[in-house]
Amino acid sequence: SDAFQNSTSRWNPQGGILFTPFTRTTLRFAYFQNLQTHFSERVAPTHLYGFPLGQNESEMSHSTTFSLGWDQGFTNSGFLRSYAFWRDRRTPSLDFSEDPTLFDGKSYGGRIAYNQFLTDELTLVPQYSVAHDLDLFGLRHDHEVSLALRYVHPRGVYVTLAENFLRQTGLLGTARTHVKAYTTDLEVSWEMPRKIGLASLLSLIHI
Repeated sequence: SDAFQNSTSRWNPQGGILFTPFTRTTLRFAYFQNLQTHFSERVAPTHLYGFPLGQNESEMSHSTTFSLGWDQGFTNSGFLRSYAFWRDRRTPSLDFSEDPTLFDGKSYGGRIAYNQFLTDELTLVPQYSVAHDLDLFGLRHDHEVSLALRYVHPRGVYVTLAENFLRQTGLLGTARTHVKAYTTDLEVSWEMPRKIGLASLLSLIHI
């Protein structure tokens, strides 16, 4: 339709603060607004100080997000990274009319991960995340736990083996949903010389 072809532009202010009160302690704060354009046409940055600007947003959604992170090194062989976020979003309906109905949604949650260096090349990473999301399609509450083993070769080869568990509850319309899933992920990639690119050599997911 003609309404679907109309162009949309919007200022998206973004800013953040990095504060290091101690040698091994870093606090991160970010505020940003984000208009989710069509994926194939997106050229804007995807992260700000390690915080994702968008998380599975519908096209043309406009969101405002506050994020706070805490990074803490404990020893020379391990560090903890955590963050929490609050996001308000406004999503147009899917009728493609000239004056679409706007739906106000929100999401909040956080993640904590500990990186334990077993050797110079091998790292063990336990991680937990929680997210609550209300959008155009329904209500969702996720708990996810993962345990990953990561290998980094000096020549730029990256290998990650991860076990993941997801527990999801929510509402899809008026129907209650409840999902439990276990996955095993294997990823192999290679960073090209002079950092000119990253090639994904293998990606397997077993459910």
